[in-house]
Amino acid sequence: MQKMKEIENENERLKLRITENSKKIQDRTQEYNLLLIENDALQNQISTMSSQYKALLNENEHLKDELFDLKQENLELKQEVMNSRLNVEKYERDASHLQAMLQKSEKNFSVITFNY
Repeated sequence: MQKMKEIENENERLKLRITENSKKIQDRTQEYNLLLIENDALQNQISTMSSQYKALLNENEHLKDELFDLKQENLELKQEVMNSRLNVEKYERDASHLQAMLQKSEKNFSVITFNY
């Protein structure tokens, strides 16, 4: 009879352990499922961030190209300004030379007029 009682007690302990272990398994399974959901959410975030990164890289390349074009245009405009300044200097020299020739011609004309 004592043996029977021990077996029943052992059986109850085992049932209790099985219940506890089943609860632990259920809790772990629930944690695992939550981790799977969280992992999926993180994968989606990674995918979104990767797409955003690629878009930023493309925009960056576009801006680099635009900057290069603007720098090129700036250099061309500076060259035009330099050419314009050189032309102005040339025209000023030509104007000075023509002014000197005009003054010389006027002097010669005055001398010729007074000689008659």
